[in-house]
Amino acid sequence: MQARQIIVLAGDRTWAERQIRQRIIVAEATKALWVTQDEAQQADYTYLPHSKIQTVLGQEFDIVIYDAQDAFYPNAFGAVSGCIRAGGLLLLLLDDKPSHSLFINRLLAIINANTNKVKYFKQNSDKLPKLLYSVQSNQYHEIKTTEDQQLAIAAINKVVNGHRRRPLVITADRGRGKSAALGLAAKQLLSEKLSSIVVTAPSKKSAEMVFKHAENSTGLVFIPPDELSQTLVKTDLLLIDEAAAIPAPLLKKFLQHYSRIVFATTQHGYEGTGRGFNIRFRQALERQTPNWRELHLKTPIRWAENDPLEQFTFAALLLNADFAQHITIKLDQLVARRIDRQDLLANEALLSQIFGLLLNAHYQTKPSDLQYLLDDPAVSIYLIQSQNTVIATALTASEGGFSQALADEIYQGKRRVKGHLIPQSLAFHSGIATAASTQCERIIRIAVHPDFQRQGLATRLINQINRDSQQTDYLGVSFAASRDMLQFWEKQNFKPVRLGLSRDASSGTHSLIALLPKSSKGQKVFTQAQEKFRHTFAQQLAEPLKNLEDTIAIPLLQAASSHINQLDAWHQQAIQHFIHSHQRYEECIASLWHWLLYRINSKEFNALSSQQQALLINKIMQKKSWQEIVKKHRYAGKKAAVRVFREVMIQCMGITL
Repeated sequence: MQARQIIVLAGDRTWAERQIRQRIIVAEATKALWVTQDEAQQADYTYLPHSKIQTVLGQEFDIVIYDAQDAFYPNAFGAVSGCIRAGGLLLLLLDDKPSHSLFINRLLAIINANTNKVKYFKQNSDKLPKLLYSVQSNQYHEIKTTEDQQLAIAAINKVVNGHRRRPLVITADRGRGKSAALGLAAKQLLSEKLSSIVVTAPSKKSAEMVFKHAENSTGLVFIPPDELSQTLVKTDLLLIDEAAAIPAPLLKKFLQHYSRIVFATTQHGYEGTGRGFNIRFRQALERQTPNWRELHLKTPIRWAENDPLEQFTFAALLLNADFAQHITIKLDQLVARRIDRQDLLANEALLSQIFGLLLNAHYQTKPSDLQYLLDDPAVSIYLIQSQNTVIATALTASEGGFSQALADEIYQGKRRVKGHLIPQSLAFHSGIATAASTQCERIIRIAVHPDFQRQGLATRLINQINRDSQQTDYLGVSFAASRDMLQFWEKQNFKPVRLGLSRDASSGTHSLIALLPKSSKGQKVFTQAQEKFRHTFAQQLAEPLKNLEDTIAIPLLQAASSHINQLDAWHQQAIQHFIHSHQRYEECIASLWHWLLYRINSKEFNALSSQQQALLINKIMQKKSWQEIVKKHRYAGKKAAVRVFREVMIQCMGITL
């Protein structure tokens, strides 16, 4: 297969378009794509805005012109670079004027350092050849199944036909035919013996190649991860594509429930990273299914090995960034500090280590985060180093501080400013009029080297952020709610003030906002937000949050109910009547609810087993899962459920019959 080419033209748009017309030959059968925000149309090219790149994923082009003269979109660039077939061309258009963007300046430095792989021509300074590229020299090649793919298909068959609970993990860089192998295996299995195969992935679009190569076989269905985690539908085989972009808690749930399962993930992709998946999820595999297997696909199927365009894309977007390995440090000598982003431009190794930690720590870290880190003036970068090795890093963003006029419009839902997540959420969703005018320092990401986690390094970073934020009204954080994360931020003295009512489509979790007030204005916002949370959370559990996991619901209820220190006499009387069967459950719901909020922080409640705690929560809040909890106690039917419920209540109240 022929190598793909990359050419950079730096100059104004008129000059660049003239060079393209004069020096690039586009034959009639050429598939040529022009990615641009410019509305001008040119014959022979399909025009597409950067925001619509997802619509062409899975297609192949001979030529892609990527116009970055006005703005560079790293995710779109990374995505479209994988749509160019062997022998094809990526033409990158840049402005030749000095840039204030550190991201662009770094990109130019990489281009200048790789002139053996990248052809770089600047307006008024370079003499261009008569012919830059001719698609006629690009010989179309038929894509055949590689030996790697054949091994993958055989391994997937073994998952189905071999012993149960021996999952397969397939890893590959982009363009190695991972998704195609899943589809080909699914087609074969459904034609031979299976009646149902479920495919899940971060989005239906990202699983498109699976269905394409399965030729939409009957019995192959797509279910989003969040929906699958709730329904856990029955299937003969579960295929998880782009597993690294699905949160580990959901993957662990699938691993526990399904006995025949295949995980496939891209290791270095514009969608996210597979390194964090490899490190964190491997531990779960070892615990739950020690006989799991791993297969890595190495051979590209759509371009040559050591492809110049792939190597340039990896370098430009830091897709291959990594953290230091096999290091020893003295924890007591480490100091957290804030650094200047200009330091990153001058030190590629430092930048690569920081971004490598971020890629490893968070499944949604994308190339756009690299641009955000380098170019957004609101972002601050913190790190902990041992000599030249980065051990931990954190990113924060300054939010809020709007004029009162704009803050009022945000509060009324008339305006929404890009970014500023926490002040705008508190203003609009929590109904705090002054929230958007106060200053918030939001902790966006914290990443600690996997060899040194749970040793207080994240706390050191947070303490340094706290010390450096003297002009801030409050510190804030928004994170995917889980018991571990709740406990961590509670230890940092951050208190929950709002839980999102809907689950994130890709993560399958609810986002929680927690605050740490620093000024009197911040304390006022915090108090109002906490008061709103206290008065609404319990009722939300009975309706919009009725499927919230008990491990999250219980600690949040405890936080929301910590101020309740008495139970009215008429509630006490109703509880006694219910326990002794004088009144039905339906007549005592209000009193049971108040009793729960009163008792949930008591020693007696905390002494109950997690199943007993869940029974009380689910029954009183009328959550659907309470019947499943009852079955764990080996009771059946509604009457028996009420009996168990009463027994646990009595135990919690310290009453003996």
